[in-house]
Amino acid sequence: MQTVFSHSADRQVKKDFVKRIKTITGEVIDAAESGEAVRALEERIWRALLEIGQLLLAMAPSIRCRQATEQDIMDRGLANLCSTANAPIGLPPRVTT
Repeated sequence: MQTVFSHSADRQVKKDFVKRIKTITGEVIDAAESGEAVRALEERIWRALLEIGQLLLAMAPSIRCRQATEQDIMDRGLANLCSTANAPIGLPPRVTT
């Protein structure tokens, strides 16, 4: 869905998120394969889960906030302030007296 603020940064954020998840899970798997003690492995897993949770708590609500902002802009009829569909909202021209 094309929206007012959609641009390549959204894809980059998702790409960075997936890359970090792969790194986190890879570290856990590598530790298990290298024979790390069960207790240390369990601690590593909990730290990984906490980090993944933090990433999700940072990313998911921000996506919904952006969507709500876009919807509000559309509902108010302000989308025409954008110079293009892929650009952020611009400011109206300054009025001088």
